[in-house]
Amino acid sequence: MDRRQDIGLEKLVRYSKVLSTKPDEAMTTGEVQQRWDTLFGKPPSLRSVQGDLEYLSATDRKDRPPLVHKIDGTAVERGKTVKQPSKYYLALPQVAGRLITQEVASELSLARRVFDQVLDPALSPEGAEMLGAARQVLTESKEAQRLLTGVRILPHGGVGRLAAHFDREARVEAMKALSQGRQLEFHYKVDHRNPDGRIVRLQVSPLGLVGKDGQVYVVGVQGLSDEPKPYALHRMSQVACRHEPAVQRPKFNLDDFIDRTHQFSHPEQAGAPPVELVLRVHKDAIYHFRERPLTAEQSGTHTEYEAGWYLVKAHVPVTTQLVPFLVSMGPWVEVMGPPAVRERVRQWVTDMAGLYAADRAPGARASSPAT
Repeated sequence: MDRRQDIGLEKLVRYSKVLSTKPDEAMTTGEVQQRWDTLFGKPPSLRSVQGDLEYLSATDRKDRPPLVHKIDGTAVERGKTVKQPSKYYLALPQVAGRLITQEVASELSLARRVFDQVLDPALSPEGAEMLGAARQVLTESKEAQRLLTGVRILPHGGVGRLAAHFDREARVEAMKALSQGRQLEFHYKVDHRNPDGRIVRLQVSPLGLVGKDGQVYVVGVQGLSDEPKPYALHRMSQVACRHEPAVQRPKFNLDDFIDRTHQFSHPEQAGAPPVELVLRVHKDAIYHFRERPLTAEQSGTHTEYEAGWYLVKAHVPVTTQLVPFLVSMGPWVEVMGPPAVRERVRQWVTDMAGLYAADRAPGARASSPAT
């Protein structure tokens, strides 16, 4: 009987989840039916399972190789060969070719590479099988291989500093708490500027994990009404997923939170309104603001304010990264306003100039820099 009309894509996908890809874990039809019931409920009849597996394991078809391998069962009893129930396992390369296109395989492999760079997670057995299937598909395409070997996403900015080190078990516990809707307990270094800084015990309800510039943050809340806060994973120790259910925030949206924090730049004062930043930018540095604007509403990058200079304006929050960014532009950017931001930049530049004064030896004692 030709069962091609009986085995649709959804049914094939379910068989791919029921059956193992390893010969030593091959299953009888009865075991397949039982496993189907455990995973999905309402399994096909034993006769239907038998027919499906016989069709999928057929080796005499010209239109496709078998999608399932069949192991004929035999046993020796009292010197005689006795037939045993046949067992079945997936032919992974063939199933991958049916279920995963080259485009999907490429995107899965590239996305996994970026995910590994940020979180370095351990793959589940099912995830490892899926990734293995994707790679199997990619071996058959030179174009896909070129993409896989020729595309890289660098998660760290700046001068190429290494990513912050965090304990892998801490990441496991954080992801467990997030996925299971449970609270996360940890010891946290609150004064990170001090090597011997104060450590407190916290218990938060995680709402998300965010990776940025070599660091991973747990976004969480401690109570029913407090604002979500980011907690750096590398400043945590003794991390444990608790049994208590997490505080529910059904209206919380992680993407909105990232946008409100200006791409996770940590506003210095929670709830403070944005300020109008006015910059006088030299023509040799204006490309920084054309190629990567401060905001979508930024203005002034295409018309010169005066010979060789542009007046760039944007409403931005005052974050912990704002003054260091402006100072990093050196003599190519002058802060025209607001006065408070200009004054802080002036203090930074003055302190830096003191460190490099012509009459000062390298490493000589200096006053503490402005914060």
